[in-house]
Amino acid sequence: ARPAPAWRYACQAASTAEKRIRYAAMYDRAFSELSDHINIPPRRPNARRVFHLYMVEARRRDELLAFLIDSGVEAKIHYPIALHLQKGLAHLGYKKGDFPESERQTSCIITFPLDEFLTEDQIQYVIETVRRFYKTR
Repeated sequence: ARPAPAWRYACQAASTAEKRIRYAAMYDRAFSELSDHINIPPRRPNARRVFHLYMVEARRRDELLAFLIDSGVEAKIHYPIALHLQKGLAHLGYKKGDFPESERQTSCIITFPLDEFLTEDQIQYVIETVRRFYKTR
């Protein structure tokens, strides 16, 4: 069998990128209304950003994570230990307190589902579940 033409892969990559950008924009719009609870990282104007992960800072992050998982949402914590405190980087000699902002972020950053196989209804479900968490607590 002949391999697929290169343009086909380029079209698939563009479609994937567009979905991720659209879904991230849905999250940004919705979570901007929850600014007392969720901090969205700054977005540079005139920069096109394709999201590999959608991460925000969330108050009561661990409770939110448990609520999302109990509600069927595959949220995650991607960097629970600051890089400078990980065993693999111990040889660099950094200690707790050397990068306080990095350490602070490990206690509040959460990752919401974001991939091209999700539907807009699924993204909306994540949004509504997050809203429900903060509304009832």
